[in-house]
Amino acid sequence: MELLLLHLEIAALGALVTGLYALRPRLGLAPIYTGLGLLLAFMMVSGHLKLFVAVLGGGQAYFPSLFFLPLILVGIALVYTLEGTGEARRVLGAIVITKALINILKWVMSLRLLHPDVDASLYGREAWAQVGLMSTVISTLAILLAASAIIVVYQAMLNAWSRMPVFVALTVALVAAMLTDAVVFAGLSGWLSRLNTHVVGKLTAGLAASLPAAFYISWRLGKESAEVRRGVLERGAFEIVGLRRQLSAVSADLSRRKAEFDHLKGVFGRYVVPDVVDELLKDTSQLELGGEVRDVTILFSDIRGYSSLSEAMSPTQIIDLLNRYFGAMSTLLDAERGTIIEFEGDAILAVFGAPIRQDDHADRAVRTALAMQEAMVKLNDDWQADGTARHWQALGLPDFRVRIGVHSGEVVVGNIGSERRTKYAVIGDPVNAAAGVEQLNKQLDTRLLLTAATKKRLQEPRTDMVAMGSHPMRGRSAPLEVYTVVGMRDADDPVGGPDAELHSGDASEPA
Repeated sequence: MELLLLHLEIAALGALVTGLYALRPRLGLAPIYTGLGLLLAFMMVSGHLKLFVAVLGGGQAYFPSLFFLPLILVGIALVYTLEGTGEARRVLGAIVITKALINILKWVMSLRLLHPDVDASLYGREAWAQVGLMSTVISTLAILLAASAIIVVYQAMLNAWSRMPVFVALTVALVAAMLTDAVVFAGLSGWLSRLNTHVVGKLTAGLAASLPAAFYISWRLGKESAEVRRGVLERGAFEIVGLRRQLSAVSADLSRRKAEFDHLKGVFGRYVVPDVVDELLKDTSQLELGGEVRDVTILFSDIRGYSSLSEAMSPTQIIDLLNRYFGAMSTLLDAERGTIIEFEGDAILAVFGAPIRQDDHADRAVRTALAMQEAMVKLNDDWQADGTARHWQALGLPDFRVRIGVHSGEVVVGNIGSERRTKYAVIGDPVNAAAGVEQLNKQLDTRLLLTAATKKRLQEPRTDMVAMGSHPMRGRSAPLEVYTVVGMRDADDPVGGPDAELHSGDASEPA
């Protein structure tokens, strides 16, 4: 009768542990974690009380390992089966933390029990006053190994025979885990010669504890699809104990993927400006077709006499020349966070204020335009030294020059194209106006022109600006008022000379 009552108690508590997990849809995993913590606490209490119970086959078994341990292991198996390996590892971590906390509280209590006025022998309280670090470590290790054993054996049996009933696999695994706990604890404590595992008692207790959980697991899996059931029941048997190996594999995979990501970002950044890449990575919704209205400043630059120059140079020489030129200009644009939309032959189309918002986009554009003109001095010196300058000098041009037009206004910035191929672009009248202003440099013999719209947006007023009047633009109903900067006029070029002839030739090129 006593044995029957014991096993009914174990089965009832096994059902309670299963019920705590069944609350997961409403309360999450907190109930099962709390229940396992309480079982650990009572396991320690019963251990200090030196409780033993009769078992089948004669003799007595240690009550904590026969009663509380299978309930704890069943809870771990429940979490492992229905939540996965990751959550099972977290349960094991929680068990270690709970064991440590229990022993800390026990140590605090032991300080009171050691008081001279306390009769520590009463009700066996002398055991509570003894806090052994080694026994705590050994018991914690034994439980962890037992928890690993139940998962490994349980999963290995399911893998070996897919139709094996869950309660059979769980019961056998539970017995194996309890035997592991007994052998490890006795072996590390030096009691292996006195070990009496009571296999029959563990088998009956394991069966009583596992039946409620096994029926619940079978019921839950029966509600899932065949694919989900295969995923649950066909994991790797040693997955739970391969944490370090898996972490190393994951770390290596992450490192490899990061290297691939950085490489692709670098390659992508050669075609799209880094700011655009970063913005797209922060918010991938921007990859969708569409755009937004933004107040920006457009910079459009063009090489003087490029059509005639390209005829006087071989394709290889032209490519080398453009690469050196574009490289120098790109560096200056990047310094002011300008976005190069595209290289159009010899022209550069750049925008300030998109995709990165910039309140001072007009100032940045003007500073960049002036820096580009200053950089041309160094480039001309280099080309003079290596003999490249002879190509334009043969055309009657003393140096290599660029013309820049700057205009501000509202445009649409974003992605245009199709689902298969997309381009980041700026669309609107200010783009065409900037190209027209760049062309106006030919008429006014200037190298840099900016419109009144850009001048109005300057946050740092300039005192070196020169008004160049209002001029009609092709395709625009109203003229544009333009300005240049001191030092940006080609006053030294003879009017009507070779350069003027090149101007007329360039005028036919599209803006």
